[in-house]
Amino acid sequence: TDKGIALIEGTPTYYTNGESSGLGETAENAQIALLFDDLLPAGLGGGDREQMLVAEAESQGHSIQNRSYEFKYLDLVDVSNGNAWVSTNSEITIYWPLPEGTDESTKFELLHFTGLHREYGQLYNEDELAQQIAGSEVVAVKVEITGFAVKFTLDGNAETGSFSPFALVWGEVQEPDPDPEPEPTPDPEPSDPGSSSGG
Repeated sequence: TDKGIALIEGTPTYYTNGESSGLGETAENAQIALLFDDLLPAGLGGGDREQMLVAEAESQGHSIQNRSYEFKYLDLVDVSNGNAWVSTNSEITIYWPLPEGTDESTKFELLHFTGLHREYGQLYNEDELAQQIAGSEVVAVKVEITGFAVKFTLDGNAETGSFSPFALVWGEVQEPDPDPEPEPTPDPEPSDPGSSSGG
C-alpha cells in the first residue's frame, strides 16, 4: 500500500479542531482516519513549499539537499465530519510505507517540521509562508524499520494535534559534477580502398 497507517491503542478520546475549540469531543460513531498526503500545493504567490522546507531543514543542520527524500503532510481527521482535523492525548504510532527502491536495509531519517499545522496550507502570501516555515523547529524523529514500513511514535497533544509536514530522507549526498568532461568527438570512419572502382 502507498497509504500510511495510524495505530492508537486503548480507548482514546478525540477532540474536533483541538480541545479548546469549543466543538468538544467527537461523536461516538466518528470515523477517525489518517490523512497521509503530499504537501499542500502552493497557492497564488505561495512559492514552492517543498524547496522552502528543504532550505529550512538545511539551515537547522539537517542534511537533505541532494539526497533522496519524500515529503508528506499527516493529520488525524474525522471522515464522518467532512475530514475535520481531530486531536488526542494518546500516543500515535505511524507506519509509513517504504518508498520505491528501498528496503529494510535502507538507513532512514525522519524530520518533523513542528509548528506547521493546517494553517500553513492556507497561507498564499510567500512572505507570510516563509516566516511561518522559518519559525518552525525541525526535529529528528526516532524510527524503526519493519518489513513494509518506517515505524515511529508521536506523543498525543489534545490542544494542537501531533502533526505537520514530515520528510523521510535516505541515501548518501549526491554531489553534482561541477565540470563534466565533454563527450569525445568520434574519429571519422576510414574509407575502404577496395570500395572504389577503377577504369
